[in-house]
Amino acid sequence: MKAIYAMPSVHNPLGITAGHARRQEIVEVAREFDLVIVEDDAYGFMEEDAPATYRELAPERTFYVRGLSKTYAPATRTGLLVAPERWNGGVENILKNTTTGTSIAHNAACVAMMEDGVLDRLVVVKREEGAKRNADARRILGAAAAEGARCAWHLWVKLPEGLTAAEAQRACGERGVMVSGAGGFTVAGFDVPRALRLALGGEVEAARTLEGVGIVGEVIGRS
Repeated sequence: MKAIYAMPSVHNPLGITAGHARRQEIVEVAREFDLVIVEDDAYGFMEEDAPATYRELAPERTFYVRGLSKTYAPATRTGLLVAPERWNGGVENILKNTTTGTSIAHNAACVAMMEDGVLDRLVVVKREEGAKRNADARRILGAAAAEGARCAWHLWVKLPEGLTAAEAQRACGERGVMVSGAGGFTVAGFDVPRALRLALGGEVEAARTLEGVGIVGEVIGRS
């Protein structure tokens, strides 16, 4: 079995969302070559009007994966999987043998939040706060902030000529700001882009987050 792994909505680390036409093209290729699609929708909740998921477009071959660590809280390790019907039996056996030890009480509480609408209300609040932090960060960084979902809690930042991702990451770290260089997202053998990934939700206080973004701006010459 061969598969395509995709994160079509609010991609990590780029923050971009694939349009409907692009998703249809991927589905056509998957069907032509009988490929399975693994759809990671961890950040999909950030895009309120995202196009149809691969699960909706090609349910016969899509494994749809989502969890609550992003929609609810990082410490919540409850994950959800929707598999094609023909593989349900095998998936159930795999999960029984690989996921023992999770908190039943915690999982039940998370499911209850989904059923009574609490999670939906929390998502709205997260979108609003994410949009505000994203906009504020873009104002600080200007053109260095790459295009992407405007309510995303992460931002892809382009670096100027002469400054590598490793150098920028090190310089930010020396000033007390933790960022992720593009090297951590690059497949071995490929050139590392001059870019950084900023997490806008690492600090509870928005002011603290923007203070860090300001330091990143100084390091890359945007301030």
